[in-house]
Amino acid sequence: MGLRWRRHLGRLGARGELARHAAARLNAGEATYRNRNLQRPATALLAEALEEAADLAGWLALLDRTHPLEGGALTLARKAARHAQHAHTALTTLKQRLKEREQ
Repeated sequence: MGLRWRRHLGRLGARGELARHAAARLNAGEATYRNRNLQRPATALLAEALEEAADLAGWLALLDRTHPLEGGALTLARKAARHAQHAHTALTTLKQRLKEREQ
């Protein structure tokens, strides 16, 4: 994992494979967007995160539609969808708090 992201990902509780994958994606994003994302307002970054949480639920629904999940696989997909729901709820609250703080 890139050292520049290790501390920030660790502060959020990301570790292991998730942290390595997130760091790789952040590094790729830096190369693509030339650090423009670092200059975006917090609410814009949170809007992107909200879309990603919705995408996770959408991809799981697509997976279930194209390859119907049963048993343990369905249980795992439901767990992932619940985590996406929790993330979406938390991000929505965080976005609202940041908006209030900006006012």
